[in-house]
Amino acid sequence: MENQDKKRDRIIEVAQKRFAHYGLTKTTMNEIADDLSMSKALLYYYFPDKSSLYFAVLAKLFNEHFDEMQEEVQKTDSSSEALTIYLRKRHDFIKKYFILLEFNKSFSSENFAQMKSRFSEIRVKEQAFLTRILTEGANSGELKIKDPKKIEELIFDALIGIRLVVLENYSNTLQPDDNQFNMILEKQQLLTELIIKGLRG
Repeated sequence: MENQDKKRDRIIEVAQKRFAHYGLTKTTMNEIADDLSMSKALLYYYFPDKSSLYFAVLAKLFNEHFDEMQEEVQKTDSSSEALTIYLRKRHDFIKKYFILLEFNKSFSSENFAQMKSRFSEIRVKEQAFLTRILTEGANSGELKIKDPKKIEELIFDALIGIRLVVLENYSNTLQPDDNQFNMILEKQQLLTELIIKGLRG
């Protein structure tokens, strides 16, 4: 069992590198098997299709991401600083794994529905994390918030909106360049600073 777990972890690790570099659509199970020096039959024993392997990679990445954010946030007693940490970690994560996270909608409707469902689960978890930061700030008196959930939804939607607007207006390629990512972060930081100032009263 331990050996099987190690092989499974190794497959996920190798697949993550290929998905992150080439994206989901341009990656094949044959290529992953070749990277592993493993037979296709053995690869399919662990993961019956590319979607199941992609989901496993997503689970690993986001679990690590949330663990890292939680670890950093726990180092501060300030909710304002925690929001800044959250924003930076979120931005760095999306920048690093942008190609991997932009799954292609040309997949079958069943697979697309599954992927949409997985990303929805991840979004719920991230929003709960952000709500917790705001709630702690409200409870400590640092932030003047009556409804942390509503403020969380406003911040979360605004962050996504900024990213989409910048990519739509300034990016003509699949992978935004450093300037575009920096522009996204700059706008998101400015927005967050304005929100924090308002919430402090």
